[in-house]
Amino acid sequence: MKARVLLSTALVPLIGAVWIAGACRAETPRTVADLVRSLTDVKAQATLGQDPQSVAAVELVGIGKPAVAPLAAALGHEEAGVRSRAAWALGQIGDAAAVKPLAAVLRDPDGFVRAAAAAALARIGAPAAAPLAAALGDGDTSLRTDAASALGQTGHPGAVPALVRGLQDRDAEVRLASAGALGRIPDPRAVNPLVTALSDAHHSVRRQAAWALGEMGEGAAPALVGALSAPDPGARDLATETLAAVGSPAVTRLLAALRSQSPLVRAHAAEALGRIGDPRAFAPVSGLLKERNDDVRARAAGALGRTGAGQAIEPLTAAIADPSPEVRRRAARALGETGDARAVPLLAPAAKDPDAAVRLWAVEALGTTRGPRSVELLVAALLDADRAVRRSAADALGKVGDRSAIRPLIDAVGDSYHGVGYAANASLNRITGYVVEIPLGWDAGTIKQYRQPLWEKWWEANQDGKP
Repeated sequence: MKARVLLSTALVPLIGAVWIAGACRAETPRTVADLVRSLTDVKAQATLGQDPQSVAAVELVGIGKPAVAPLAAALGHEEAGVRSRAAWALGQIGDAAAVKPLAAVLRDPDGFVRAAAAAALARIGAPAAAPLAAALGDGDTSLRTDAASALGQTGHPGAVPALVRGLQDRDAEVRLASAGALGRIPDPRAVNPLVTALSDAHHSVRRQAAWALGEMGEGAAPALVGALSAPDPGARDLATETLAAVGSPAVTRLLAALRSQSPLVRAHAAEALGRIGDPRAFAPVSGLLKERNDDVRARAAGALGRTGAGQAIEPLTAAIADPSPEVRRRAARALGETGDARAVPLLAPAAKDPDAAVRLWAVEALGTTRGPRSVELLVAALLDADRAVRRSAADALGKVGDRSAIRPLIDAVGDSYHGVGYAANASLNRITGYVVEIPLGWDAGTIKQYRQPLWEKWWEANQDGKP
C-alpha cells in the first residue's frame, strides 16, 4: 500500500512534463535515441520548471511503437527512477510487446518500480492478464496486492480464477484488492467466493466483497438470498445491504424469500425490501407482523414505512404496541417514515414507552409527522430521563418550528447534558431567527451560565409573540 501511494508522488513530474514536452517537440523534434539518452541521463537536474528525464519519457510516449524496444531496455537501468519512468511510458503506449519485459520488472527490488510495472500492465489490458495472474502467487505481499488491483483494471475474464484464489490469500490487503478487482470484472464464477468473503475476518474485506457483489447486480441475487441464512450475523447483514443496493432487479427473488422456511431469510428479506421501497412488498411484508418470531416481526415493521407510506398506519397500529421492544422501536421509526400526521396518536404512548430506544425513535418520528399533538409530546420529552431522548426532542422541535416551544427550549438550553443545550440552542436559532452561538467544547454548566441568560433576555423582550 505504501509503495503504491509513494509511486504517484514519484511520477508527479511526468504530469507537468506533458505540456513542456509538447513545447519541446514543436521547436526541436528529437530522435528516439536522443530521448532515451535524456531519459537515462541520471546527472540531469530536475527543477520546479522542468524535469528532463520525465520530459523524455512523455515524448517517447508520443512517438509510440518505435519507442517500445528502447524503453523495454531502459527497464534494466541501474537507477530506479529511470526504470519507473520507462515502465510508465510503456503503459501509456499500451503495446502488447511490452508485456514480457514489464512482467519481469514485477520482481524488481524497488517497490516503486514494481508498482509502476503493475500499473503499466493494467493499462495494457488483456494481454497482460496472464503475467499479472502469475504474480498473485508471488511471495511478496505488495506485489500480490498490486497484481490483484491491476488485474481488476484489465477487465479480463481470464483473471477471475486467480482473483478468486486471491480472496483466500493470507494477507488482508491482497484479499481486499482481489475483492475490489472482481467487482470490476462481473463474472458468475466470482459470486459464491465473494459471498463467502462476506464472513472474512477483516471488516474492509467484507465491505469490499459486498460492494463487488452489488456491482454484479441481479446475477448475484440468488447467492445473496442464500446468504441471508448464513451462520455469521455480519454476513447476513451485508447480504441484506447488498440486495438492497441491487434494488429492483432483486425484488422478485426477495418476495419469494418471504415464503422461506427459515425465519432468518424471511426477516432479512423483509428488511431488504424495505430499503428498496418497492410497493409490491407492502402486502406480503405486512403479513409477517403476525409471525411468532420477534426478529421477523421487527424487520417487517421497519420495512413498512418505506413500502407502504400512508397504508402502513393500520398494520403498524398493532406493531407499536408489540410485546417485543425491538418491534416497537422499528415500528416507531417506520411511523416517522410515513410522514403521516395520523401516526401521532400511535406515537403518543411510544414517546412514554419503558424502553428508551422506543422513546427515542418515537420522538424522532414526531419531528417528521407533525400532527396536532406533536409539539405537546415533544415538549414533554424535553424532561425525559434519557439524555439522548431529550436531545432528540430539542432537535425535533426545531424541525417542527412551532413558536409555542420557545419557552421550553430556553429551559432546555440549561440542561445538565451539553448535547441537549446545543440542540435546544440550534432549534431556538431556527425558530426565532435570533442567533446565539455556542462555541464548540463548552460543557453544560458553561452553556447554562453564559448562554441561557441571553435567551432569557430575548424572551423578556419578545414573549408577546413579536419577532
